[in-house]
Amino acid sequence: MEKKKRKKIFELYTKNETIVNVLEEFKNNQKSYLRMLGLLQLLGNFDGKTEVDFYEENNKDDKKNIKIWFSDLEGNIFILTPYSTSRAELTIVEKLTNDNHFKYDLALAKKFNLTSDNVELTQTEFVSTFKFGRLITDNKSFYNLFLSDNVCYQIQINSNSNDDNIDSKELLIELNKLENIPKFMEYIEIFDSLLQKSNINYSLISLRAYKNFEKIGSLSINGDKPKVEKVPTLKKNKI
Repeated sequence: MEKKKRKKIFELYTKNETIVNVLEEFKNNQKSYLRMLGLLQLLGNFDGKTEVDFYEENNKDDKKNIKIWFSDLEGNIFILTPYSTSRAELTIVEKLTNDNHFKYDLALAKKFNLTSDNVELTQTEFVSTFKFGRLITDNKSFYNLFLSDNVCYQIQINSNSNDDNIDSKELLIELNKLENIPKFMEYIEIFDSLLQKSNINYSLISLRAYKNFEKIGSLSINGDKPKVEKVPTLKKNKI
């Protein structure tokens, strides 16, 4: 029987002395470094040592950071900040594909272990609070709702035009009208009403519900044909 080819250990490397020192310092916090590698492996297709393509140093007033660029096996470009005087920048990963530019924040995964099912909960851009929790969105492709008791709802949308999007301010107004924590279907209904109001055309919408950061239900809508993988419910109350 032919042995399955063992995947090589993913690691960033460079011949540039400046970046070698930066990466060594970055690796000193072993726990954070390994979690960052775990995030990158979920977001991209890496196998073995990956060379840093180039870097950029930024100095402004008292702030300084060093960003590095590297690619995975599928040609996706990743941007990481292994050194910064701002701790918030150290947990950010940017991913550039042929069609999109995504931003992820490892700090959003403090309460859970990352998996392929929940890694998209680390997407970030604009953060807004409302009376039942937080909404994190880029006002274009994703709208993640974080509620109490570790309940999360996620909506990802592929619109047919770059100009078509749901305004998060309108979404927050509707969410704040609710008297109780929104259930999954209530969130979907609110989002759908805003889609119709704005007359937004889309090719695909993916909707997921999480409890304790584990996916418990999902719904995908391709055109007019919704596909339910599993109805999201809890033991006592429906989400």
